[in-house]
Amino acid sequence: MKKLVSVIIVSVILLAGCSNAGSSDGASDSSSTSSSAVSESASQTAESKAEIYAQAALSAVEFPQMRKISDPVEIDALFGFDTADFADFSFYTELMGVNLNKVIFVKPADGKHDAVSQALKAYFDETVESGAYYPAQQKSAAGALFGETPDGFIFIIFHENAQTAVEVVKAL
Repeated sequence: MKKLVSVIIVSVILLAGCSNAGSSDGASDSSSTSSSAVSESASQTAESKAEIYAQAALSAVEFPQMRKISDPVEIDALFGFDTADFADFSFYTELMGVNLNKVIFVKPADGKHDAVSQALKAYFDETVESGAYYPAQQKSAAGALFGETPDGFIFIIFHENAQTAVEVVKAL
């Protein structure tokens, strides 16, 4: 519980600092952030199967504005995962965290499948059990899914319609 509260506090602080940094006009900042995230995602799509899966999930259902997290230090701070255990990964979280929406795809490194799967499952269970305080978060948690693709990518999708996103991903 303390870890979850810490993650939420760190997220809010990071988002508050990032949203005001170097911009006098919030609207132009938002559109430039969105544009850079789209171009970053497009450039990584060709090289990352995790990113292909994440983009398919994000396109399958209506998500609010999402933020890609690729910095290993930030992933550790927000989620408690060591990216050295991953061969490939893609993390997206809701920009303002109001609805608990997240899209996570991870391919464990060789010999790390069980440890990575257990860590992701523990994060999933903890978030479902104690991370949904508001009705919108409870909807996301109720529809959330944890699973694995046929080619070994472990995923977490927090969204009230996560099943639709999973069906699209599995059809790839």
